[in-house]
Amino acid sequence: MKNLNDRGFAISTMLYGILTMIILILMLLLSIMRSTYNKETMASEDVSYYLNKCIKKQVNLDMCYMANNYSCTDEYETYVSCVGGEANAIASGNLVSLRDLILDNEDVQNSGLTTDVTNATKRYVFTGDSARNYIKIGTKSGRIIALENDGSIKIMFDDATTEPIDKKSSTQAGSGVQFWTNSSTLRNSLQNKWNNMDYTSLFKVDGVYYFGAIYSTDNVGSYFSSMDTNINNNTEIAKNSFGIVSLADYLKASNSTECSLSSGTIANSMTKCRSGNWMNSVSSNSCHWTSTPYNGLSQFVTYSPSSVTGTALLTQCTANMVAYLKSNTMVGSNADGTAAHPYIVQLQ
Repeated sequence: MKNLNDRGFAISTMLYGILTMIILILMLLLSIMRSTYNKETMASEDVSYYLNKCIKKQVNLDMCYMANNYSCTDEYETYVSCVGGEANAIASGNLVSLRDLILDNEDVQNSGLTTDVTNATKRYVFTGDSARNYIKIGTKSGRIIALENDGSIKIMFDDATTEPIDKKSSTQAGSGVQFWTNSSTLRNSLQNKWNNMDYTSLFKVDGVYYFGAIYSTDNVGSYFSSMDTNINNNTEIAKNSFGIVSLADYLKASNSTECSLSSGTIANSMTKCRSGNWMNSVSSNSCHWTSTPYNGLSQFVTYSPSSVTGTALLTQCTANMVAYLKSNTMVGSNADGTAAHPYIVQLQ
């Protein structure tokens, strides 16, 4: 009997020991789970806090983009300040090549990107009212005009020169070339804007025929085939880091089926290429200068939402700056080029 009692006591002691260990293990697990829950709750609360903290500012920024305003600098700076100055890293996702992202877009057919029909080499232009070509560079916003065949990306900034510009130009005798001189108010105004702009190292140093063009015919087909002839002989216009849009840039921004770039007169094309043209949404109500002379060198082409025409030399008009981003420009992978989600360039 005594042996049975000793055996029972031993079994009971062992069971109590096992039970105690199970209870201790359960208490440890509960403690770990509670700690994990608390950390997850704190993380969720942090995410919620920062989302709520900046959501109104992001909404205001998105609404500004979608309204096609000429500059959303104030809204952008307010948003950047809220998220701690790293809007690029927060909003952009993984960094990818801007050119590759545009060309690899699954919805590229609806982005407005199309092959430049007047260019023999591989060049792409954005067309149509709904072109997905919005881009942000620091506090500056703009639109992409073209993907050039050398890999660079031609863009136009939204903010036009603030003052009307009195035109000063020069004609190169015997060449049919007219251009904006280095001493013109337009060149000086844009030069000051360029000098005060951050991140100019992102752009190509030398552009192509920014401030002048040749005018020899009113036939649109001949215009596109001969527009660059002899211009590179003039040092004032052959090399520059910035410029203004050309008539070719404007005409090619239209996706209208009536906008023909192969035949007819330039005057007719200027009328029919106004519809389905995203540049009209960037321009203000005033006239905007281009680099293209018109009507026998006595006028330059200007454009506005209501008119595209040759304009007399002394007319006061504004202008948008154009520049070429380098081929290795990187942006966030989450962008799709829409007004709400523009391409955000990685700043150097």
